Amino acid sequence: MSELQSGTGILSADSFLSHLSAEECYRMLMDSSFDWEFWQLPDGSFGYMTPSALEVTGYAPEEFVGRPELYYDIIHPDDRHRVYSHHCRPERKRIISLEFRIIRKDGRERWIDHICRRIEDRDGNWLGCRASNRDITGRKRSELRFREKSAEFEESGRLLKSIIEYTPVGIAVADAPEMKIRLISNHGCELEGRSREELDKFTAEQYQFIHPDGTPAQTDEVPLARAVLNGEQVTDEEWIVQRPDGIRVNILCNAGPVYDDNSRIIGGVLVWQDITRRKENEQRLEQSRR
Repeated sequence: MSELQSGTGILSADSFLSHLSAEECYRMLMDSSFDWEFWQLPDGSFGYMTPSALEVTGYAPEEFVGRPELYYDIIHPDDRHRVYSHHCRPERKRIISLEFRIIRKDGRERWIDHICRRIEDRDGNWLGCRASNRDITGRKRSELRFREKSAEFEESGRLLKSIIEYTPVGIAVADAPEMKIRLISNHGCELEGRSREELDKFTAEQYQFIHPDGTPAQTDEVPLARAVLNGEQVTDEEWIVQRPDGIRVNILCNAGPVYDDNSRIIGGVLVWQDITRRKENEQRLEQSRR
């Protein structure tokens, strides 16, 4: 049996509780609550409010008890109508929750997570509602920062996508480890001789790369696959790609991995340009020297 220290010795929990009335036990538990809690009577007055009201709102419980309308006065004007509409009524028997803002006594704005339920006596008569208000300002600020960052990332993503789509070289971005193509430039589609719809379903290993000597490349030899799977940086490698119409295009490739904040590979980027005309000029120049 658990025991408690008293001024004159050790008391068992049962002995300690036997000295308290049910109301005293209830108040002792409620007074120690970190949340701002209260019992609102049917007429809108407060039968009880926890001391934590002072910490959350800047107003003492006695101020709310003495002037019940203060509860609604401190609610942010933009949220006041929702709170009025939500007000606990006899016909509402389910638990209700909502989030709203208050203006503290010192003028600071705080976010509140509110939950309440109907209170009845043993005969089912309505006695008002019991409510619990938790300060969630820190969480709401985090959510706001997240939304702002998400908006920034979305804007950056649109900008990056525009750059990739319209730059006059082939650019492809693949994820890891599946190597599925997530983005590809318009020029990349032209060099591959395929539509964007086709290439959106491609993985890096489906690209038909051929070594300069005419030998087909294995999957793990393709520059983008090496970047995604091995973290390899590929610089100025010459390759040949086989288009669906049978045309072979000489390309110069650069590829590299993309890392997250924990240095884990999350994708890869391939950049390639058509050097077919350059290779043809080199061949003609070589032939003219013979």
